[in-house]
Amino acid sequence: MSHSALHPSRRHRGARRAASLFLVATAAISTAGTAQADIAQTGTTQTGTDSHSGTNDPTGTWDVTVTVDTPQGPSVADDVFVFAADHQLHMDGPPGPDGVPQFGGDGFWESRPDGSLSFYITHPFLDGGPYPGAVQAVHIGTVHGNHLSTSAVAFVSAGSPVSLQGPIEVSSTGTRVSTAG
Repeated sequence: MSHSALHPSRRHRGARRAASLFLVATAAISTAGTAQADIAQTGTTQTGTDSHSGTNDPTGTWDVTVTVDTPQGPSVADDVFVFAADHQLHMDGPPGPDGVPQFGGDGFWESRPDGSLSFYITHPFLDGGPYPGAVQAVHIGTVHGNHLSTSAVAFVSAGSPVSLQGPIEVSSTGTRVSTAG
């Protein structure tokens, strides 16, 4: 079942749950306090530095290899992530036979004062894929120059009534191909 085929109220309810999960996960790894409000209002962290400076800034376009743990073994996909300067995130899934991405995803990201990166992403998995349905994942990791590495926890919702699968372990590694975001 495709992401768009889910009942609209279920999609929104799932997005709210995932956003709550993202906030809880971000709070759990942040020992520096809650810089989120300061960044959202002023573009600066609690230390007063620009949140887009330094080596942990992911702004730009990345070739990302995502590995999803499944009971049958790892499922690997090569995706394109675009981390925009306004903290929005867009993802194009692997290309189909026609070269067009098979699906897209959206979310948001934040560089943390401790140098870590966290982001939330939601996207459909293909029917016949390892976990068909709507994926919602929270990634936490690092950016060093033009390389990123994350670990994530994902949940997949599908069907009516909605059934959940998860937590599902996910990891990603990527290389920045452009600083335009």
